Amino acid sequence: MKDRNASSFFGNNGWIVFLLALAAFLPSVLGGYVQDDRPAVLENRLVTGPLDMKGIWTLNFWGENLSGGKGSYRPLGAILLRCLYALGHGRAWVFHGANVVLYALSCVAVYGLLKSVFPSQRAAFFAALIFSVQAVHSEAVSSVVGVLETAACLLLVWGLLFHLRGTRRSSWLAVLLYAAGLLTKETAVGFPLFAFLIDRFKGERRSLWKPYLPYGVVFGLWVLLRLSLSPSLIGSPSGPLGNPLLGQGVQARAATALFLNLKALGLTLLPTRLLADYSVAELDAVWHLADPKALFGLMVLLLIAVLWRRCLRRAPGVSLGIAWWVLGFFPMSNLAALLPVLLAERLLLIPSIGVAAALGWAAAAVESRSWRGGILPYRLVLGAYLVLLGFFSVSRSSAWKDDFSLWQSDVSMGSKSYKAWGNLGTAYLQKNEPALGARYLEYAITVAPARADLRAQYAAALSLTHRVPEAQKEFRRAYADAPENEEVVCLYAGFLAMAGDRGSALQVLNAFLSRHPDDRRARELRDRIH
Repeated sequence: MKDRNASSFFGNNGWIVFLLALAAFLPSVLGGYVQDDRPAVLENRLVTGPLDMKGIWTLNFWGENLSGGKGSYRPLGAILLRCLYALGHGRAWVFHGANVVLYALSCVAVYGLLKSVFPSQRAAFFAALIFSVQAVHSEAVSSVVGVLETAACLLLVWGLLFHLRGTRRSSWLAVLLYAAGLLTKETAVGFPLFAFLIDRFKGERRSLWKPYLPYGVVFGLWVLLRLSLSPSLIGSPSGPLGNPLLGQGVQARAATALFLNLKALGLTLLPTRLLADYSVAELDAVWHLADPKALFGLMVLLLIAVLWRRCLRRAPGVSLGIAWWVLGFFPMSNLAALLPVLLAERLLLIPSIGVAAALGWAAAAVESRSWRGGILPYRLVLGAYLVLLGFFSVSRSSAWKDDFSLWQSDVSMGSKSYKAWGNLGTAYLQKNEPALGARYLEYAITVAPARADLRAQYAAALSLTHRVPEAQKEFRRAYADAPENEEVVCLYAGFLAMAGDRGSALQVLNAFLSRHPDDRRARELRDRIH
């Protein structure tokens, strides 16, 4: 299954992959700041404030102290965002444009990597085409903060290309790129395993430890640096609403990991229902291995293992793709360490290279063995699949243009996530439609009654629909639950001021500012009430 006429890395095929990736996600360039983009960029002092190199290297990604074990350590990621913010003076399209270009370059790099590994250049080209239009990448490519995902992916694949060259200089470049990837986004952590996997696939007779020792040193130094600043390696779950596996045992983690693998594979292969949030009610943990979800996930995993074994000699590229997926998804499975959320589509960017590789190899193998009826039917099937994925990619990236479009799209697809309903309710409030806002926010606080900020938003919507007694009751409960929450305090004080009780409003704000004297929003609201 070897092609004689292979394109160069940036030859015609490389440009096709690059342009296809651009076309699939070009609508996202017109988007604004959505979901986590505001706290990650606009409200992040490491990005928008005075240059603080010490803070970039000692604080978490959000500009907060790491000693509490919360937040992620991404100093190069913060520097990248700061450079893009300065370049575009805060304009969102600069971030989106850079993200789409980095993604397209990542797709070309994946093509170059697979071309260096696969004996069939056609298989590498098919795999790169599939990877470039996978709709599950929409969150990573269409959000501003997703630029860290695409940058880490590009650094990882680029590093593997240098690793394959095998020279002393290229090996050190691979080490540097691995370190850069880790400091950009921790999703690059699997680099040494991918390097080992590719070497075994190519039959390289390298030592089992010597070529990978520098990568182990980089990983060890990263762990030591991270632990010197925080007691945990990754961001801790904020609570059961963020990750319901918090405080659970091994059985729950294993059962959930089996189900998450099944869910993630489905999202990657046939992305008919992509969502921006998989919080409680939309996706919950699986508590027992005897649960049908866990059993079905185990059955699929066993089938994957059988397929991997049978393809080792007959279709080694499929086996490589399967192994890549398993190694890439394991850190995202919550089995070894809990993530802030159970599942996030942006985390599937690197693992999905394995799915694309397996499908690309299979497509090329089927085509090469087809002699009856020619190759046209098989290319039509591949073309139809690419068009389908491209349609989902364009449609989904278009939904990421603003908060209202995103959350309306999620809710219209039947999302049960309290975040989706709560954020859509807040978006309706901003559109001056409080009745609809109250409807969606009411569902959100039913699912997540502990979220005082959502309850305060619901109370604000009630007050705007002239349901003042109900609004007052909800405001009091929200304030009693979270007197330190800026959103709750400011909304409650604003409600009291509009109701004519300026004294109580100032009392609430002064109490909050006595504990948080630097809070600008509360201070400005107090000045206006005065």
